[in-house]
Amino acid sequence: GDNDIGYIEYDHSANQLALGANAGSHIKIDSAGHVTHPNTSCFQAYLASDQSVSATNATVTMNTEAFDINSDFNTGTYTFTAPITGKYLLTTGVSNYGAANSGDYTAVRIKTSNADYNDIHYEADQGSSRIGDHQVAVVADMDANDTAYIYIFTQNDSSFTVRGTRENTFFSGYLLG
Repeated sequence: GDNDIGYIEYDHSANQLALGANAGSHIKIDSAGHVTHPNTSCFQAYLASDQSVSATNATVTMNTEAFDINSDFNTGTYTFTAPITGKYLLTTGVSNYGAANSGDYTAVRIKTSNADYNDIHYEADQGSSRIGDHQVAVVADMDANDTAYIYIFTQNDSSFTVRGTRENTFFSGYLLG
């Protein structure tokens, strides 16, 4: 009884094809063949300013969104929640400094409801100003309402800093299918 609840539409002026459901376009194909999914879950969050850590491990406080299509990232809990069951590309980059000589390694983890994905670095002796830079990328199998967040760990040090700004510390995700 509703004419736009599901549709296939061709726009002659833009030479663009759209497929819609529930009165909204969900797949678009432009004249060059580019396919977009304008409502697919996709986010990037980042740490806006330096985070002081006073423990050997901590959740990285990704408190600012660069973008969040579908509103699946929570800046209050620093957590992504999968809206549907599927495969998600999750990536993170985390920079840290100030770990003392006592720590042999640092690790950054993408922690999901089902598994952890790590980047571990042995930190060569750099005195009291050790610098670490971690990247993790994974295609994660997630069920609806599974969560993911970023976690940093040092072997022995309980006082270091995670570098803020989008360039230094970020968390991104995209629903692949």
